[in-house]
Amino acid sequence: MKVAYLIEGEIDTENPSSVLCKILRKTKIWTSKGHTVLVYSLRTGNYLDVCSLEVVTLGKKYTLNSTAISKLFIINYNAYKFFQHISNQSFDLMYSRLITYTPHIELLFRKIPTILEINSYEKKEYSGAAYSTYTRIYNSVLGDRLKNTASAYVFVTNELAALYRRDLKNIPRYCVIANGYDFGRVPSLNESVSCRVSLAFIVSPGLPWHGLDHLIELAKSLPEYDFHVVGETGSNTLNVFYHGYKTGSELDEILSNSHIGIASLALERAGLSEACPLKSREYFNYGLPCFGSYVDTDFFDASSNFNPVYKQIANIEDYDKSKKEIKQFVESWIKQSPYKNDVRRNAMLLLDDRVKERRRLELFSEICQRR
Repeated sequence: MKVAYLIEGEIDTENPSSVLCKILRKTKIWTSKGHTVLVYSLRTGNYLDVCSLEVVTLGKKYTLNSTAISKLFIINYNAYKFFQHISNQSFDLMYSRLITYTPHIELLFRKIPTILEINSYEKKEYSGAAYSTYTRIYNSVLGDRLKNTASAYVFVTNELAALYRRDLKNIPRYCVIANGYDFGRVPSLNESVSCRVSLAFIVSPGLPWHGLDHLIELAKSLPEYDFHVVGETGSNTLNVFYHGYKTGSELDEILSNSHIGIASLALERAGLSEACPLKSREYFNYGLPCFGSYVDTDFFDASSNFNPVYKQIANIEDYDKSKKEIKQFVESWIKQSPYKNDVRRNAMLLLDDRVKERRRLELFSEICQRR
């Protein structure tokens, strides 16, 4: 099977974004099964051959400083170049993240069976201040055209599936495949960490749904625990420590020396209640049980598990009640130390990329057979 994968993010194999890392992980699994995959970026105007890792430039690149009009011009130009290139290849299938509409992309969706992956609720996302008024208007007018020509959908949560099924006229085939993780890289699982309990909280600067404000309030009521915030800067307190942006060995050291992970604490600010964040999967890879304020797609039945690796806090804004829930969850794991190998092994059985991609490739085969 030959697959064209369309994205709007940058293709930079030397300094890949978290999204590109995720794409490379799963497409490498596809190529290991004998499939050919080319990843096309509307942002940088180039494509990546996943098997050879060769990058070929066909179009132009826009930057964060480009205006909305210039971005749209470049996206349309790149879409035209991609249409020419893809039309001259024998592709069996296209796989696409939700991208900006252009006429040539619509033509490709109609020409080749296309599976559309949905990672967020577009109508809520584009209503935020991060997007210009022009972008919001353009998306509201033309955004549904691509969605209505897709052959099938992959949603990362059940909640997103329900929202889009409500909004769109026709979703011919869909499945829910939450985010997985590459458990092939085994980090150092330090079971002999300090006696004082450490909790790691990975965030992205300025994103309100991560709920850093909630963490600060919870830390005040849990002075016996240390909270290590990665990805954000700030003034340290007696038990909250800011590490800024960390990767590689520096991040490895923080997670290896932690007991528990903290996932998003305010997802409702993004208009959602269900998620499968990559950072929670990263915690599991380090053997860290974690908690958050949302329903995790892969752990709907966690409440029936005596000691789940993921704990949903019922009402994070009720700090007194949340403090008790968190303390109970933390202590239930700490008292049975060592536990990190067990957490990692149990999470891997459910969340490993190879498990997730087996289901995705089954959908590929089904859509191609319908052609």
